[in-house]
Amino acid sequence: MKIKGYMGWVVVMVLMVCLVLGLGGCGGQKEVPDSAANTGETEKWQPEKIEIVLPHAVGSNQDMTTRILGEVWSEKLGIPFVYNNKDGASGQVGYTYFLTLPKDGTALLSTNLASASIMYKEQKPDFDWEKDLEWMGIFGIDPGTFFVQKDSPFQTLNDVIEAAKKEKVTVAISYWASPDNLLLQQIMEQTGAQFEIIPYGSGNDLVTQVLGGHVQLGFTKVSGVEKAGDTLRHLAISMSENPVPDMTNNAPTVDSALGTKTLVVASYRAINVPKELREKYPERFKMIQEAFEEAKDDPRVIESMKKAGVDPGLIVDWTPEQLNEQTKIYWDVFEQYKDIYMQKK
Repeated sequence: MKIKGYMGWVVVMVLMVCLVLGLGGCGGQKEVPDSAANTGETEKWQPEKIEIVLPHAVGSNQDMTTRILGEVWSEKLGIPFVYNNKDGASGQVGYTYFLTLPKDGTALLSTNLASASIMYKEQKPDFDWEKDLEWMGIFGIDPGTFFVQKDSPFQTLNDVIEAAKKEKVTVAISYWASPDNLLLQQIMEQTGAQFEIIPYGSGNDLVTQVLGGHVQLGFTKVSGVEKAGDTLRHLAISMSENPVPDMTNNAPTVDSALGTKTLVVASYRAINVPKELREKYPERFKMIQEAFEEAKDDPRVIESMKKAGVDPGLIVDWTPEQLNEQTKIYWDVFEQYKDIYMQKK
């Protein structure tokens, strides 16, 4: 293009000055959105993969449901997921490993909020939960339930309590340092009942012990009892209301049956992220969270969960703030009964 006259040369000089100063044009510097300015993210984030750490065994309910959700969640993000099971020490092994990974969104952790909360208070690992970790979201609950053999003489939880006021009733739980134990301690304190609490290491094992008549009462999650079919009977659910009456022979809640005020015990299947991710990379956090919430509502996830024995009513929505609040509730109750916990260390 030919430049004619004095004004043409002025235009050329102004353009050259703009380029040297990096203004990209004569209209002034282009504004950058606050989120991009804070994170340096001016283009779509697209890592090669995201690692999902599971402080749970391969084949566990947490593992199974995480992978069901992850298949669709990964698709919605357009990023492949790889799964890494780091079971051990009630979750501490997985958490310790997770906190060595990059804190930029390329590593997430799937765990049970309840057991993880107790693990942190009981084991005192070498990290600071409130400084290092943040909950991102929840993809399901698995309510705790008291159950007995189908032909047990205990027809209600009140029957158990009345018997346990006269002599100890044997109760099977998965492990000693658990939210289940906290609930039993509260019930004994508030009703005067006495339990002999026997930890068996896994939900499957304790269900077997109840089925075999080796213990009188069991407490585990609804999904564990459902696997035994109609050979077992639910007595009460540890929730503020029973979300799955059809699956639990319309059992009442613990507090409505006993007139107590006790801890809600359930498996809260939730996703942890490094706190640094939400603070330094808010756009990435939002992108991952939004895809997570969309995946939970996807018909493919709901159908796969149903096939795995998860009622759609147990796929719930909580904010990170609600999850943080529930974690602190477990911490507070643990502090009340920590001396009992330490008896069997």
